[in-house]
Amino acid sequence: MSLKQSSVADFIQALQKAKAAQLPWSASALHERALALSKAEEVLRAETEFVLSSEAESQGLAKDFIQKVSLERSHQVFREALSELNAIAEEAVGKNQATGLISVLLPRALSLRFAMEMIVPALAAGNAVLVKTSSDSQSTGEVLRKVFAHLPEGLLTVLDGSKDILGELFTSHPSIKAVAFSGQSSSAEKIAKSAVTTFKKMKLYMAGSNSALVLDGADLEKVCRELCESCFAGAGTLRESISKILVLESMQEAFFAAFKAAAEKYLAQHKINLNEAQKSKLSSLIAQVPVDAGKIAWGDQSSVAIVKDLSHCSVMQQDALNAPMAIVSAVKYQHEMIKWANTGYLGVCAQVFGPEEKALKAAQKLEVAKVYINCWLDKEPALSWGLKNSSYGIEDSRVFGGFFSERKVFVG
Repeated sequence: MSLKQSSVADFIQALQKAKAAQLPWSASALHERALALSKAEEVLRAETEFVLSSEAESQGLAKDFIQKVSLERSHQVFREALSELNAIAEEAVGKNQATGLISVLLPRALSLRFAMEMIVPALAAGNAVLVKTSSDSQSTGEVLRKVFAHLPEGLLTVLDGSKDILGELFTSHPSIKAVAFSGQSSSAEKIAKSAVTTFKKMKLYMAGSNSALVLDGADLEKVCRELCESCFAGAGTLRESISKILVLESMQEAFFAAFKAAAEKYLAQHKINLNEAQKSKLSSLIAQVPVDAGKIAWGDQSSVAIVKDLSHCSVMQQDALNAPMAIVSAVKYQHEMIKWANTGYLGVCAQVFGPEEKALKAAQKLEVAKVYINCWLDKEPALSWGLKNSSYGIEDSRVFGGFFSERKVFVG
């Protein structure tokens, strides 16, 4: 697929149309916005096969994974926004003024989920939206154009361009009042510095370096089946993907045997077709493993990899891998698991496996926003906020909450 490249002129034109469309849209009745969003969801449902095929092909992910994590969540977002629109009285809307023009910068992987979680409540609150797709997943832009084609011209514009050309405009232009982003910490830092000069609202979701703790008493066969899903599903590209596994030294031999067997079954049942970018990423990580005194316990650069004996001081232990790789570290005591899981600057989520009471006690000590106990991901997984450096800005995602709306108070 040839990459589209929007220009600075395209951005300026989109900005002008957005400003013209936003004022009448914010003045529209709630039932009119609800009707427009309901129609958008109908289109999304009708285009299910197109969505799954295009997203899977461009992002190198399985259709069933996109269905669960991205598409089902998108429908949930519509339901949540429509419910909020129906619950608020028209007379109360005057106290909630739309933020204005919101820019959304999409991530490479599962970008449809992030797009819908930002766009739908933004439109419901009366805002106009400018979207920049990732150069690696422009298929999401085509989906958005189809789904929201019936909206007034300029209310939602999708631009396809490199961050070098459009990134600064999306984050610094004074007409843009809020910025939403999902991606790497290095990019988020640049966005924050750019956006803060005009004091924009920000909602920044950074990647995760997430750990799984396998406690004494855990059912290893069941645990390893779950870990294959949380480490390898989606090619390890989710913020919620697990990349580090901590086990006790006394159980490491049994764990490796069970994990290898589970991984072999997983690959036999789930066809993993990494695209060239994913293969390159995994290959570079594998090359780094012996440099950091680790060993490849199982796997290869074409599908998944399980690593052992990697130094806790390795950068790979701290950074988001964004690849189907699991780093297994054995420790002597449970408190060491907590220590190493909490080491680092990212804190999206963690997994804990073991007897419920013991798992809950361990979960309370983990410095992350969400802990999955003997499971991974919800049925309709919402994008989780994070602790530490994994999120920045306004967490409130309600239609008439702190990010998508401005609250007014009348006195006298």
